[in-house]
Amino acid sequence: MFLYQVVGGLLAPALAPAATAAQQLAFEHFPTVALSPADAAEAVLRQVWTQEQGAHEALQSGVGNERFDVLAKLAGNAPGPDALAVALRRKIIDRATYDRGIAQGRLRNEWGDTVRLLAIQQPSPGEILLAYLEGQTDEGTARGLFEQLGGDPQFFDLLYNTQGQAPTPVQALDLWNRGIIPEGGTGPDATSYEQAFLEGPWRNKWMGPFKALRRYLPPPRTITAMYGEGALTQARAAELLRQNGLVDEDIAAYLSGGSQQQTATTKDLGQSIVHDLYTDQLIDAATAAAFLGQLKYGPSEVGLILQVWDLQVVQRQLNSAVSRVRSYYVAHKVTQEQASSALASLQVPAGQLAQLLSIWSYERAANVQTLTAAQLAKAVDIGIMPAAECLSRLEEMGYTEADARLYLQVQVGPGVLAGLTGPGTPPAVAASADKTLTAAQTYDAFKDGLVTQDGAIERLVALGYSKHEAWLYLSAKKGQALPNEPPATA
Repeated sequence: MFLYQVVGGLLAPALAPAATAAQQLAFEHFPTVALSPADAAEAVLRQVWTQEQGAHEALQSGVGNERFDVLAKLAGNAPGPDALAVALRRKIIDRATYDRGIAQGRLRNEWGDTVRLLAIQQPSPGEILLAYLEGQTDEGTARGLFEQLGGDPQFFDLLYNTQGQAPTPVQALDLWNRGIIPEGGTGPDATSYEQAFLEGPWRNKWMGPFKALRRYLPPPRTITAMYGEGALTQARAAELLRQNGLVDEDIAAYLSGGSQQQTATTKDLGQSIVHDLYTDQLIDAATAAAFLGQLKYGPSEVGLILQVWDLQVVQRQLNSAVSRVRSYYVAHKVTQEQASSALASLQVPAGQLAQLLSIWSYERAANVQTLTAAQLAKAVDIGIMPAAECLSRLEEMGYTEADARLYLQVQVGPGVLAGLTGPGTPPAVAASADKTLTAAQTYDAFKDGLVTQDGAIERLVALGYSKHEAWLYLSAKKGQALPNEPPATA
């Protein structure tokens, strides 16, 4: 036996290649090696074989159906514990399925609840800081939750001061300009422009350029208006326009408008002078056009202006001529036919001509000359008008009947009314709408005995005199003191 073992050990390596070749040749013609029961169970899991095929293959290795069922159940893996916990939290599976999945994995079953609880998501320490910043919790609670959720308590204040957002650099400039915050001062408790800049995402090297934006630039239209009003020099206005982003060509255009504004008043005055000279026909069109050109008016503008001025000249001349025809016609110095002919020669359209004559005819009819009161009295005096007709026309002129009789007696004589009936003594005060005798005419009537002293005084009182002043007036005119002097207060 010992010798056999020694010889076998010596010959085995030498005979191994030949034995392997013989074995392969035999397997090629007689393939009888079965899959292992574990591989058969894997084939069933991957649906390569059915359960029956896998069990039959396992029998060739000495594994019965019952044991093969165990191998089949052990094949494959359930989802990982974390995935199972998430599926349970999202209600994709129930608790029984979760427990079965844990049992099917490599995790020991007693850790299933721990994994399930770990799958419940909790706020991060950073979210706790944000909740405290936004007033959702108090500081003590925030510190406790921060530590509970994994935050290091020694960094709570540092991390809290980095939460939230500061004003933008432009907003901070506005706060600075309004005096709400100062320029300098840094630190978590500082409210300054520099701290606002540092708390933003901007690189620190841009702080200086941002500060330069603090200076306000007037808009271009404001700049040109200030230049036009003389508040800015041309160089300063150009500099401000350039800082607004305008190129040199546009700057020149903006400043040109401002220059025109500066000379607008002078230009208007010059145009007004040329207008008066031209419309008064003291200069011709060529001279007027040359003056307008010097005032920077273009050729088309000059042509339009001269056409308007020519129309003004024609309008003035026509108005003057038509006005003269009207005055002659209304004053009865020309007939309607003559007025119509004159208007036609002025090329007044027929429709307007008829309308003018219609209106003028009303004025002509109302423009009637009447004799004055003195002329009427003279006509009676020389015997060409009856006294009764004179009295009637005086009353039409506004005299009361009594005053008309007195006036005619004063002008012609007391006997002029002989044979005419009428009121004896005129009323003391005439109606305000009637014409009354003047103070001089009242004295003449008193002197001629047409009214008594008391009647004359009453008429003078009606003219605004006091009784004493009326007595003085009559006495002075007569040249002697009249009797029955009224008291000075009367």
